[in-house]
This record gives sequence, structure tokens and C-alpha cells, in this order.
Amino acid sequence: MASIDETTFAKAYLHLLSDKQIEYQDDFVMNTKSLGQRGPIILLKMPTDKLHMLSSSESQEPATASITVKSLRPPKFSIQVEMPVTETIFSLKTQVAADAHISIESLKLLSKGKVISDARSIEDIVDQDGKASLMAMVSAGQTDQSLSNAAEGNAKSKTTSETDTEIDETVWGTIATALVAKVGKTKGDRVLERLRKGYTLAR
Repeated sequence: MASIDETTFAKAYLHLLSDKQIEYQDDFVMNTKSLGQRGPIILLKMPTDKLHMLSSSESQEPATASITVKSLRPPKFSIQVEMPVTETIFSLKTQVAADAHISIESLKLLSKGKVISDARSIEDIVDQDGKASLMAMVSAGQTDQSLSNAAEGNAKSKTTSETDTEIDETVWGTIATALVAKVGKTKGDRVLERLRKGYTLAR
């Protein structure tokens, strides 16, 4: 009798199984003991906090921080800013500079006496409640410039006001004519003189 190797036998046996349909009797019962015993399958669970973090990051908007910024020296100001914690310190400085009417280049923000880098995020400086109190330091040169700009603005405003209230000689002539017609030339001239002096003092 010729012998065959195991591989050839296995292939032939599998081929026969695939072609032959297995039929069971109506009263057939599977013997579960023949299947052997297997231990329970335990599925690993993801930690609850990580599930919460994933759902929060996907469904919620970034938290909003409430930041109070006060100046150390003139120009004095106290500004309240609300912005997402994902923003940077540079964004905060931009908002503060605009509200305080100063240049962003001259503004430095301090936390616990240390200057905060523009690249840091708001989330790095707020507490658990999403709040922070910072101090603002404005360079002296910027302060002097601000005062100079304010003085220049006041001077322009004063000049404009004086120009707007100037009374020319044509108007005085009209007033003199009305006074002479009403009270006579002598009395009218005296009244006009007093009016002109009072107008000059008022300016």
C-alpha cells in the first residue's frame, strides 16, 4: 500500500469535507462537554475620566476666562477682559492696549511679579475657576507720549473753540446800528463798549 505525506492527506480530507453536506437527525443534541471549557472573556474598559474628556473636547466650546488687568503706574486703568482659554497672552495684550489707548509695544503683563511671555496661553495663568488678576506695566516713554498727545488734543480743541466763537467787525457794526436806533448814539456807544469788553474777558 502506497503511503502519502500528511500535507497531501490534509488537503484531500478538507476537499472531501467541503463537498459533503453535513446532516443532523431531528433528535440530535450537542454534547457540550466535548467542546471543553473556556474561561470568561473580559473586555477592557476605558477610564471614565478619559471618556468624559473625549466627549467634552468634541462637543463643547473652549472655556472662557475672566481676567482683570490693572496698571502699576500712570496711565491708571483697570480693565476686565473675557476671552477663551485657548487664546494667547499676545491676544490679551492687544485687547488691553486697545481699551487703554496705549501701544501694544509698550505694554507688559505681569503675574506674581514676573513678565508673562506673549506665546503663553490664557489657560496657563488662570485658576480653577477660570479667573486671573494681572498687573500691567507701561513704559515711561509711552506715558509721556500719551500725555503729550492729550495736551496737543486739548490745544487743538481750544483753538477750534476760539475760532468758532470769534465775532467779526461786521457783527459788531450790526449790533451798534441796532443800539443807536433803540437808545440813541451816545448811550448806544457806551452799551456797545461794555459789550465788547465783556466779550473779550469771557474769551
